[in-house]
Order: sequence, then C-alpha cells, then structure tokens
Amino acid sequence: MMIYGITSCNLIFASLFIANYSVAQNPAVSNFSGVQYKDSVLLSFVMNKGYSCNGINIERSEDSLNFYLIGDIQGVCGNPDFEVSFLFVDKSPLQNADNFYRLDFGNLGNSEIIKIRFTKFNIAGYLFFPNPCNGNCSLYFENPKNSEVEFLLFHFSGKLIEHKKQRGTQISINTGKFSSGIYFYRLIKNDEIKIAGKFVVL
Repeated sequence: MMIYGITSCNLIFASLFIANYSVAQNPAVSNFSGVQYKDSVLLSFVMNKGYSCNGINIERSEDSLNFYLIGDIQGVCGNPDFEVSFLFVDKSPLQNADNFYRLDFGNLGNSEIIKIRFTKFNIAGYLFFPNPCNGNCSLYFENPKNSEVEFLLFHFSGKLIEHKKQRGTQISINTGKFSSGIYFYRLIKNDEIKIAGKFVVL
C-alpha cells in the first residue's frame, strides 16, 4: 500500500466503478471518490478548509458493515486557510467483488461509505462472468475515458438478438428467456471491434 498527501485543491478522480453507498456527509471531507487502475484502487478525497485531525485511517469492508484498517495517513491533517487533497492506493482490493471504503478522522467521525467494484481482467482487458451463464451475467471491460460502446449479442444460429449503445464498464445480460446453447458477443468502440467472445447458456 502506498499513501500520498497532495496540496492541490482540485484532485478529483472520476470513476465508473463508484457509487455513494451512504447518504451521510461529513462536513470535514469532500470529493471522496475512487477508481480502479490496473491492479489497484485509487482513492482520493479533499480535507475541507478549516478542519483538522490527528491522522486519518483508511478502512475497507466486504459488506459495508464490518470494516477493517488497510492503511493510515499519519500526523496532523488539514489546514485552517485552504483545502488539502489526498490520494491513497489500495494495492490489494478484493478481486471480482464490491469493495466498500470509508475514512476515519478520529474526533471528526467517519466519512461517507463508497462502493467500488474491482474486476480482475484477463490479459485482453475484459472479463465475462459467470460463464456458463444461467440467469444474469455481465461483461466487464476497461473504459477509462467513459467512451460510448456498442454491444451486439448473437444467437448461435447467427441471428442478432440484442443491440445497444451505452457508456460505462459493464454490460449486463439477462439470459432467463434464452434457449440453451452458445452465444457470441461483440463490443465495438470508435467503430472498431474491441472485444469478441462467446459464452454458454445452460
């Protein structure tokens, strides 16, 4: 794990894998966000002007209820006159699972909880899971610029059965009404086929 303190006021990471999991906001912190980057999760947040604490603990959970310490930022944090930004690198996130994070500011309390889905991609930069599929399955892929992608799904006879465009890093597929067999998919970005694969419906 690596920890960085940064004095820039505007360090914000836009993440496709992040969602605010709790409504409660701590006035001491803002822009708490995260993003998957290769085999790590980058967390960033801003300590607001006028707040200070004696060290910050970074905590992670598998279920959003039971948290454990994964790192800390030691020393006095914050400044009475300007915002202070921080970056923390979690090098061992839970793979192919939701990771819940929160910040513990001691006497200032905890931050909101954020959820980041970490996906361990194959060497080609994507993951189809589960395969075989019986119900709901998903195609996870890298899309750091949040570009629009086009998804095509073909029946094993060659018939096109699904075609949609969207942004993000996940395509969800419900196979509840599909007949058993092999299906083929294509993911197109910028008019080029980026991912081509197949999966089995039981």
